[in-house]
Amino acid sequence: MGKTVTGIRQVITEVCDEFVVDPAELVGRSREKLIMQARKEAYRRLNEEVGLSTYIIARLFGRDHSSVSRAQRSYGQKEVSDVRLRDF
Repeated sequence: MGKTVTGIRQVITEVCDEFVVDPAELVGRSREKLIMQARKEAYRRLNEEVGLSTYIIARLFGRDHSSVSRAQRSYGQKEVSDVRLRDF
């Protein structure tokens, strides 16, 4: 469990540094675009790098697991649309 806690802290710290947001904002209720992007990045990284399920991620962020799943899907779609735009 210690490695998981360390991994969670590391991801949260790195995402907050990258997006220049406070950890409290990341887990808060703000719908500001930058914070939402940071939150989605944290969801993705916690899932892929730390191996947390959407249920556990949702519990960490005080959300429903379906909200985390939806955010991860929309994050992936945003990346695809950005790639298509770059090709033109």
